[in-house]
Amino acid sequence: MQLGFIGSGNMARSLALGLGEPALFSDGGSGRARLLAEQTGGEAVSTDAIAARADVIFLCHKPKHLAEVAAALPDYSGTIVSVLAATPLADLRAAYPAATVVRTMPNIPVEFGEGVFAVAAESDDAPELIDLFNRFGLVVQTPEEHFEVVTAIGGCAPAFFALFARELISAAVERGLDPAQAREVVNETLRGTGTALRANGVDADALMTAVASPGGLTERALESFDESGLQAAVDRAVATVLGQ
Repeated sequence: MQLGFIGSGNMARSLALGLGEPALFSDGGSGRARLLAEQTGGEAVSTDAIAARADVIFLCHKPKHLAEVAAALPDYSGTIVSVLAATPLADLRAAYPAATVVRTMPNIPVEFGEGVFAVAAESDDAPELIDLFNRFGLVVQTPEEHFEVVTAIGGCAPAFFALFARELISAAVERGLDPAQAREVVNETLRGTGTALRANGVDADALMTAVASPGGLTERALESFDESGLQAAVDRAVATVLGQ
């Protein structure tokens, strides 16, 4: 099965590394396709060549270029895997009427096989892709009506978690901790917290209770987040992704 990527930015890179096999790559002139091909053992080619040679094409370009790119792939009848944000199946099928169309939304950790790969449940059947998708981590099928919510808590969330990590590191460094040690402590704490949440069925309240003794410093720190309006800030971030 020959894979092709139209668009060779960060998400294409994460997907290509997560797949771990050579593919065809094109870009809009940035030169990223060549770099990605060198990194993965693939080829940097034109979009026309991808249309002619690829059985499966991952759309990793900017959503606003959907019509422009589709015009360069007239009558393509292979499989289209879209990772275009806020681009519904109806638009994808209109652009590629002869193709099998699958709408997806991965997050950056798919590069390491530890990501979330969301698939719109109403996508066309593509059983040949199941093994490919499983390389990315957790494959989640969700109705398209909920797809943007999954994008907010899965696709965007690594940036949210990274923001919180950055601020923890900054708070420690401002109080004299060595920056390298602060990064190491926060990194391993994030890793371990993920493992603990996975083990307890993602019961966040139970984990907070286990860490925060009644009347103790951690409980007081958690209360300070309430006072700062953290819950409202998180809800606003999700609403922003949803365009609300």
